[in-house]
Amino acid sequence: MTGTAIWSKRLVEHSFWWTVLGVSSFYSVLMIFGAWEGILLLQDSPQMDSVHKIYIPLASASASVMGFGMWLFLANVAMTIRSMPKKP
Repeated sequence: MTGTAIWSKRLVEHSFWWTVLGVSSFYSVLMIFGAWEGILLLQDSPQMDSVHKIYIPLASASASVMGFGMWLFLANVAMTIRSMPKKP
């Protein structure tokens, strides 16, 4: 958009793959544990707390990976803007 080359192509690749890994794992965790919780709710099972002990750390870890990829993207955009030549 600005005609300036991106600051780091390697950082572009890293931010893309970290974000893809985070989004896909977060989606998988939500789908699997959502179905599991739904089944347990229908059965009125007392195992709900044991499911949350597994679900919460997995969701947090996958969200952190996704966030890391987004922060890499924002850092690359910031460094690209910072490296733009100043207009006289």
